[in-house]
Amino acid sequence: AYVIAYEDTALVGLEMNSQYQGTVDERLEKMVLGRVQTIEKSITEAAVTDEEQKVQSIRSLSEKLDDATDLSQILPMMEELMQGMNTYSE
Repeated sequence: AYVIAYEDTALVGLEMNSQYQGTVDERLEKMVLGRVQTIEKSITEAAVTDEEQKVQSIRSLSEKLDDATDLSQILPMMEELMQGMNTYSE
C-alpha cells in the first residue's frame, strides 16, 4: 500500500497479490481506514484505489513528498488523483 495523508484524509493505493480475488468495496475501504487510524487517529476519511495507474501515481507522489520543501506542488496533484474516487468515512 502507498499512502498520502493530508489533514483528515488518506489517499491509499493498494497493490493486491494474486491471493486476493475481490475488488475495492466498502468492506475493504473500512478495513483500510481502520488500519490507517491505528497509525494516525486524526484521519477520518480514506480514498482507496487498486487501479494500477492511480496506484503508481500515488507511489510517485509519495516519493516526491520525501523531497518536498512545502505542499504547494503536492496538493494539486493529490486533489487531481482524488477526482472520481469514492471517499470512505465513518
